This record gives sequence, structure tokens and C-alpha cells, in this order.
Amino acid sequence: MKVKNYCSNCQSVHEAEESFCPQCQSRLQALKADDPVLLCKANTTIAMMLEPLLKEAQIPYSKISKLGAAMVIRAGNLLEEYTFYIPASKLEEANKLPPVWEQ
Repeated sequence: MKVKNYCSNCQSVHEAEESFCPQCQSRLQALKADDPVLLCKANTTIAMMLEPLLKEAQIPYSKISKLGAAMVIRAGNLLEEYTFYIPASKLEEANKLPPVWEQ
């Protein structure tokens, strides 16, 4: 794995040459294996396709909803957006999965 830097503010991964996150301007730090990194943001349909792929590949993940359960119950899940985080040590493995989250 190439040396990478990590933004603890937005959980994004960047090339080692960068000192500040281009997304949020926070100072970057050395990427550690257990850092939670942002895999993607996905709508309900993409999330339903991505979860089985991550489970089958045995990649642990966290899925955070934007609106929350109460809003989904009230308005339906069409507007819901999920953010997926995985450990940095599994990033290369996740990038080998079919890229269902790329639109």
C-alpha cells in the first residue's frame, strides 16, 4: 500500500505529498490501519447493492443515515442518503469490489 495521509475531519484519504485536506482544509495526518475512511455516499438503492458486497468480502463498515429513521418512516426512503465508512486497512480490498457506488 502506498503511503497516504488522512483527514480526521472528513475521513478522506489523500496522497502523502499533501499537507492539508483539499476538501475541508484541515491538517492531514499519517493514515493508520484502523482509521475510519469514507468509502462513499449512496442513495437507498446503491446502499442496498453495496451492503451485500461488503458483507460477502468480509469488510467491516459503518453506515450512517443522513435523515434518520423517523424521517424515512414519515417521508419514505427516496430522499435518504447513506455514508459508508470502512477501516483504512480494507480500502484496497473495497476498491476491488464492483464499483456500484460510482455514478
